[in-house]
Amino acid sequence: MLNKLQQDIIDEIRKQYTKMGFLSQGSDGKIPILLSGGVDSTLCALVGWYIGLEPICISYEREGFYSRDCEQAEKTCKLLGWEFHKVVVPKENPREVFERLVYEYGVNKKTELEVLYPFLFLLDKIEELGFKKIVCGFNPSPDNRKHSIWNRTNAKDFWDYIVNNNITSSASKKIVAVGKERDIIICCPMQGTDFKETLYGLSNEDMNKPYNKSFYKNCFPEKFEQIGMMKVKNEPLQKGGGMTDFFEPIIYDKEINFKDYKTDDVTKCLVSLTRLHSTLDEKKIKKHQKSNEAHRLWIKDNLRNYSDAKSNVINFTPDDGKIIKFEPYKMKDVYESSSRELFTVVSTFAGGGGSSTGYRLAGGKVLLINEFIPEAVKTYSMNFPDTPIDGNDIRKITQSGKGTKGILDWFESFGITKKGYDILDGSPPCSTFSQVGKGEEKTEMKNVKYSDTVQDDIGLLIYEFVLLAKASLPKIIILENVPEIQTSDVFDNSLKRLRTDYFVNFKILKSSNFGVPQKRRRLFLVGVRKDIGEKKGIDSDQAILSLYPKGSSFETSLYDALQGVELNEKEVNLCKRKCRTSTAYEILKLIPTDPSENYRANYDNPEFKNLYFNTNRAAFHQPINTLTQTGAQLKNFGGQYHPLENRTFTLNELKRLTSLPDDFKLSGSFNQRAERIGRMVPPLLTKSLVSNLYEKVLK
Repeated sequence: MLNKLQQDIIDEIRKQYTKMGFLSQGSDGKIPILLSGGVDSTLCALVGWYIGLEPICISYEREGFYSRDCEQAEKTCKLLGWEFHKVVVPKENPREVFERLVYEYGVNKKTELEVLYPFLFLLDKIEELGFKKIVCGFNPSPDNRKHSIWNRTNAKDFWDYIVNNNITSSASKKIVAVGKERDIIICCPMQGTDFKETLYGLSNEDMNKPYNKSFYKNCFPEKFEQIGMMKVKNEPLQKGGGMTDFFEPIIYDKEINFKDYKTDDVTKCLVSLTRLHSTLDEKKIKKHQKSNEAHRLWIKDNLRNYSDAKSNVINFTPDDGKIIKFEPYKMKDVYESSSRELFTVVSTFAGGGGSSTGYRLAGGKVLLINEFIPEAVKTYSMNFPDTPIDGNDIRKITQSGKGTKGILDWFESFGITKKGYDILDGSPPCSTFSQVGKGEEKTEMKNVKYSDTVQDDIGLLIYEFVLLAKASLPKIIILENVPEIQTSDVFDNSLKRLRTDYFVNFKILKSSNFGVPQKRRRLFLVGVRKDIGEKKGIDSDQAILSLYPKGSSFETSLYDALQGVELNEKEVNLCKRKCRTSTAYEILKLIPTDPSENYRANYDNPEFKNLYFNTNRAAFHQPINTLTQTGAQLKNFGGQYHPLENRTFTLNELKRLTSLPDDFKLSGSFNQRAERIGRMVPPLLTKSLVSNLYEKVLK
């Protein structure tokens, strides 16, 4: 026999269900419930079942994240024979989600952020099931600390306030409003004044003795006992769903946290960031972000002036809300895609085949490559044995003494005629222009160390690419290099010479915006032969900028990239041993493990302010900093180090971080293999660029 309180609670909820039309003559007898796994929503479902309605229950969990709430909801439905639907909230870019919720939905509080995001996916499921209204368990009992203390010290004053005021939280109001916009009514049977008066005067002891929320559980004690909730504490939905954890990475994002709020307290920082961004319009925020990024580039890259830095930022490819995630793949995927033969490529300075892998992933056929570093040639031929390789220094081709005829003879010796192929690709050595290579002018120096050889005038090798392009006249030319090359006279002269035959421009692309778990920034020059361009409506250098792909709003993290990677224990031990015997070891020990962001020793040690800039410990939740050919090797100093272990990365890990196939073959010693990877253009970056060019020019 129920006592008066429990009977009144059931009667009030039944009364609300009648008002909401669930018991009307035309009703289908079903009652959809957002079943969080907590006591409140479970009580709503039990009352529906008690009065003859069929509960249709919906709950959620984050992809890859255990949710006690969802597990309890599913268990309840299984034991009581109710229909259950689980919604899996996908693993998206938290920054993109944050910006969408704040800018599009007007979220201005952390709780709104955490509740609304999964609710959007729940709304999709409600629509899919064909319902126009759904019940949730929002109720006036004191769930937060402030209300609990108030009720404990003065129950009468507390209930006077609750009965006479609308105490619906801003998050609940936001859910109701968003549901209404999609023509879905959110029914809250425990929020009306009559229901509040039913609970009037209850003390903390009345509600929670002998168990948490006993006054609700005693409405159906046998059922709560059956589903194992009689003695279990209630856990808030946001905590159970791990949404604070989901949004945590944005507090370390310098473009979101551009005011540098302290990050030692995640909750406080999220509260501040949500409030900040809700008060600024998007244009103003973007202005702040670009100014801050420009300032960082100015200092970090030692550019000539602030204007250069600002130009670099403006030239970054914008994202368009797409999500490009890194997915491990194999060489068979590369071969299968290349078999489509959508376009043809000749690649110069081809290295071990990073860019060639990208061209093949986009459906291209590589007709010929030129590369003269022996170990790079060996690596390339191991992976693409059917591709013709010219292993000569490129200057033997361009400076044969026969001028243009000598170049065309070289092409024709491989069955390629003038204007007879689609793309000429090239990545001339960049050490002259890169930040790491600066300090001594190398453009025209003799006997400069490069990989396993020495070369003269390496800064002028871009001119050899120009000669090949102007002689053979492919439809498109693509040249990749470090962003710093744009300030050089060599680059300016090359642009002028290419523009006699091509519409040409360049843009800086960031690898992490294209599925690569690495923050590698590279300049890509693209030229379209003028007669081809005019047929496609490309009639100026400016028009070339429309051909570049827009980046993904999602950045693959180190953690995501290394999931399932096969570790070679001998390599792991080798990396640890080399690290322990290096001069970097004592410095590395000063850097905390599992950092919240990619970290350097000089961040916390003022005495290292201008030292050890290239000794970094990677962070799991971010893309890794740029992998250089030296930084990937076993050596005495510098490089990228593992988040948890005092070591550099193994070869299989380096492949993932460069977006290479898992079974990509490498030749030579460990350092030669690591160098090959560190010099490569990430295949997924090349794939994104050339796929766009194929669609807009070649198709």
